[in-house]
Amino acid sequence: MDTAIDVDAMAPVDTGASDGPPAGVGQRCTAMRPCPSGLQCVDGVCAIDCGGNALCGARCCAAGQVCAAGACVAPGMACTPNPGCGGTAGTCPASEYCDSALMRCLPNAATGMCTVPAARSFRPVEAWTWRASSRYPDYKGVLVTPIVADVDRDGASDVLVVAYRDPPASYGGTVTAHSILCALSGAGDCMGGPRELWCTEPQTDITRELNSWGNIAVGDLDGTDARSELTIIAGLRLGPLGSQGIVAFDARGNRLWVGRRADGTPVPVELYGGAIAIADLEGDGRAEIIVGNAVFESTGVLRWQDTTTTCAGSFGPMAFAADISNPPDGRLEVICGGTAYAADGRRLWSAPTMPAGSGAIADFDGNNIPEIVVVNNGSIAIFRHDGTPASAVTSFASVGLDGRGGAPTIADLDGDTIPDIAIAGASRYAALRVVPRGAVFAIERAWSQPADDLSSNVTGSAMFDFDGDGQFEVIYQDTCRARVFGGRDGSVLLDIPNISGTASNYPTVADLNGDGRAEFVTVSDSYYARSGMIPCPATTPRTDGVRVFRDANDNWQSTRAIWNQHAYSVTNVCDGVDTVCTGAENQHGAIPRRQAASWTPALNSFRVNAQLGLIARRAADLVVLSASANVASCPTEYVIRADVANRGTLSVPGTTPVTFYREDMMGMRTRLGTVTLERTLAPGGTARVQLRVMPPMPGVFRVVVVANDDGMGGMHVRECNTSNNASEPLAVDCTLIG
Repeated sequence: MDTAIDVDAMAPVDTGASDGPPAGVGQRCTAMRPCPSGLQCVDGVCAIDCGGNALCGARCCAAGQVCAAGACVAPGMACTPNPGCGGTAGTCPASEYCDSALMRCLPNAATGMCTVPAARSFRPVEAWTWRASSRYPDYKGVLVTPIVADVDRDGASDVLVVAYRDPPASYGGTVTAHSILCALSGAGDCMGGPRELWCTEPQTDITRELNSWGNIAVGDLDGTDARSELTIIAGLRLGPLGSQGIVAFDARGNRLWVGRRADGTPVPVELYGGAIAIADLEGDGRAEIIVGNAVFESTGVLRWQDTTTTCAGSFGPMAFAADISNPPDGRLEVICGGTAYAADGRRLWSAPTMPAGSGAIADFDGNNIPEIVVVNNGSIAIFRHDGTPASAVTSFASVGLDGRGGAPTIADLDGDTIPDIAIAGASRYAALRVVPRGAVFAIERAWSQPADDLSSNVTGSAMFDFDGDGQFEVIYQDTCRARVFGGRDGSVLLDIPNISGTASNYPTVADLNGDGRAEFVTVSDSYYARSGMIPCPATTPRTDGVRVFRDANDNWQSTRAIWNQHAYSVTNVCDGVDTVCTGAENQHGAIPRRQAASWTPALNSFRVNAQLGLIARRAADLVVLSASANVASCPTEYVIRADVANRGTLSVPGTTPVTFYREDMMGMRTRLGTVTLERTLAPGGTARVQLRVMPPMPGVFRVVVVANDDGMGGMHVRECNTSNNASEPLAVDCTLIG
């Protein structure tokens, strides 16, 4: 029979300041010669008796304490290693970590950190899927870019989307505005399902309806009030589909204000297929909201609007802000297509060859002065910071593309230090090289892959180096499928059904569940496929809502926990962790007063999230300190006892197995039995296990005890060192004494 005894309960008493063993430990003992007080006789030797409390080295901890980081400590507050699951447990202070076995905060080890490296891996699996609003199940189709921020401040970020009401398949027209704003926990329910934080109420008043086509944005609009309150800005339908406004919601989904003039009248702005951006244009701590060539104050009051022209391009305005002055002056300009405005609304320049379109920014010649990329209606061009052409207007046909073209994504895909441009068309997705040709650049195709976006053909994409191999992966979704391409050569790494009517949306990348690793998010809506308006194969599964993907091995690189707008660059928003923002300003979702350049050599990307490296994991390290045998009942049975210590930096659960083997002189092992620790073993703790063995015949046996071994070649927990799991062979004399 396999049995186990754990004499290291979870909480021992500190018996003194000395780290040495108490006097008498190790001396021989019998029933007639007992051990000194505080010790017990175990197999004829005096050992520490902790009376059910935890043994920590040579000391007993107090009741309620555990042995952690080599010292007796009382476990801290209840916590969860996976924030965002909806429980009441919090996050630990910076000097502590949340122990996944105890679910309590324990101190970080001061020295000798025991970790396991993160292996490179790219095996996307679905983490969770949200298919519709729980209260309003007809609201399920998503046509906007999924935005990521921690709106409920629980330590895990959340996904924000606008979901439209599904019309009947026979509707046969453009999806109407009937839409709601929803916030979804980035961690889901931590059991593979979604968790909806809230959805706004559907509206019947056309002037209060949300715009299902306008990409949303989120940020702390007022950095001067010290409240760190996030505000979500969405599109508002004010009348006909092509004439919209903006509306603000707080982090709990409460409606705050509508974009308006000083007299209170709503302001129509172009937003059909477009995107909202947020930036602090003058650096006064109060951010502005940018919609094409209109700018609103943080309170929603219109600052300025250029009504004499449009920068919307073929499908909605895609404006963003950057300091493109040379030298930089600390004030941001608004760039919308091939037009640039000063913070006060003065038009600085408008490129005559391409004044409108969707854009991005990067430094292509390494002079620390940015260039602006504009895509519009089947053409692409690059302009200098002052609007002068840096390339010819290049037709899609010349680089193997077609259709109108979506927002450009920029990163160095081939490792030559010159950023590359990736664009989705109607039937192809392509990566384009930017090649110096004297004083200008030529734009050439690096690779392309088939796509299927005959619907809008203005979708975007995102990039991230998930596995840390130095190559970006490209995430893209079209009308029928979601795909991941290898950035260097376009190889297909993922290809799954994901139906979408497509607008100007694209998948996004962020750390959604607070585990220090990236996930990516796609959206979908099946109305167009159901109605026959997009020609996906009839066998394609219908999808709606939001889908989150993680690595099957949880080994993707670390990244920021935020992606706050369609025109995202690493420097346009603070995440509260990295050094994009500093001091008191460095709060999750804060808008920087002085936005750094996104085109520095370390970044030089657009619609790409930051790579924070492959982070090693805290781990356990189980060691069999000693093994002993009680042969008093031989040859009927003998009892093997072993002391197992955890020298690592992470607790192991009580279900962790320990296996006992008989070993012959050739080193071949035969399993005698497997037991478990039975209780959680914190770092620095020691547990005793035992196995009763009934030998088939008397004799002398060699026994080996192996921790974290299930007896069938499997390990229960990951360790930083597995070479020390086995005991030295123990000789057991179970012969008949006569």
